Amino acid sequence: MPAGNLARIATLAYRVVIADEPSVWQWIRDGETGLLLSSGSSEDLSEKLLRLIDDPALRRRIGAAARRTVNAEYDLRNTVAAVVHAVKAVAH
Repeated sequence: MPAGNLARIATLAYRVVIADEPSVWQWIRDGETGLLLSSGSSEDLSEKLLRLIDDPALRRRIGAAARRTVNAEYDLRNTVAAVVHAVKAVAH
């Protein structure tokens, strides 16, 4: 899944259950902003989905944390400010 799609999903506070692979580590922190799966494990997928189904508080926490993370770390204003800071640092 492209990183931009994960960011859009997180801003909607969707709960993410996704394979534990390097390409998702910047977006998903296991148990905090989503649930990471052991690749190819249908048992792990079943367990993670049942956790979400059975625990409404976990669903709310994960969704809210994912939204906060994307808004704080990848907000356009923050990104522009970081780029401006980097350009100024190189220019001096």
